[in-house]
Amino acid sequence: MELETIRNRLDALNWQTLLILNERLMLVREVAAQKKAKGDGVIHAPSREAAIFDRTVDHCRVLGLDPDYVLEIVSLMIAHAKDAECDVLGVDTFLDTRPKKQEDLRANLLKLTAATAPNYSPDYCEGRGSDAVQSYLGREQQLLRESIDALPNRKVALDLGCATGKVAELLERYFCRVRGFDLCPQMIEHARTRRLWPDYVEFETTDLEERIPQDDASVSFAVANFGAASEVSQHLLPELSRVLEKGGKAFLSFYNADAISNLWYYPWPSTMRAHLNAYNNTLEVWYRDQVYTVQGTGMTVRMLQEACGLHGLEVEWVETYPTFLSIVPRFFFGSPRFRPLVKAVTEVDEAMARKEPYRGTHLTALIRK
Repeated sequence: MELETIRNRLDALNWQTLLILNERLMLVREVAAQKKAKGDGVIHAPSREAAIFDRTVDHCRVLGLDPDYVLEIVSLMIAHAKDAECDVLGVDTFLDTRPKKQEDLRANLLKLTAATAPNYSPDYCEGRGSDAVQSYLGREQQLLRESIDALPNRKVALDLGCATGKVAELLERYFCRVRGFDLCPQMIEHARTRRLWPDYVEFETTDLEERIPQDDASVSFAVANFGAASEVSQHLLPELSRVLEKGGKAFLSFYNADAISNLWYYPWPSTMRAHLNAYNNTLEVWYRDQVYTVQGTGMTVRMLQEACGLHGLEVEWVETYPTFLSIVPRFFFGSPRFRPLVKAVTEVDEAMARKEPYRGTHLTALIRK
């Protein structure tokens, strides 16, 4: 075909695309109108969206298209549809604002951890589309090592929400005794059998919601990393105040309720794997073609400082990270042309980590008794 013919055909395809988008919007509004007539205000449907994304990836493979680029387009269409439904239904958010039963959230957490346990590190933490996760975990590891190096005592260390024991593997090099706890039996079994551990390292299946199974004032260091401080217990800080020895410290990672990523919601959760719903203190975790809603109590820097003060704890330092990296579209990470942009965003996030307004996705802190 001649160049002018190709351009004319492209213009025609652009017009057809607009017509399709217009028809889609009309159908979305009709769906919302029927929901309103039935008194059904539920807009958010993550499981349906996960299935759409799964099929889209399959179609992209058949057609030879870049799935990250196409998923971004699909995400924008779904996000726009959610906004349109909000307008029709007269609501401020499409997120679920209804409280969730704790037993249901714990059951979902068990399902999630059982599903991720066999491939937790190479898949969930390091798999395709986990670029922002990797950036956070790399920074977290560095901060964790620096925190351990500055400890006055290294007797007992606790890994709270230990998963497959990666943090315990670091702790064993420094402490006389290491105890790892996790709610999921599959995670604990995987941790125990993943390698040969010394006698002073032990793993236990435990629900930490009510109590940490440790004597008073007996712990030198405790870790709840990768958002685990928002998941393992709503009573974490008073329990840490009880078990930490004087001068003992805890390295904690929460989901930040003030994060900019909470204001920039795509159905596909960028490269952070999870999204905090501050309306009902839940965490929506995407894994493969499934979505799991689990407990995820949001924390802010001010809330943490105030809560620590109430329980005889002091915040040595606090930071939030990543800020903008968590909302960078996935296809940016896979393209060499965008590497300078990703590098620049990472530099900005690192510079902002310990400065107000504290808008990073994870809130990481070192506290001392």
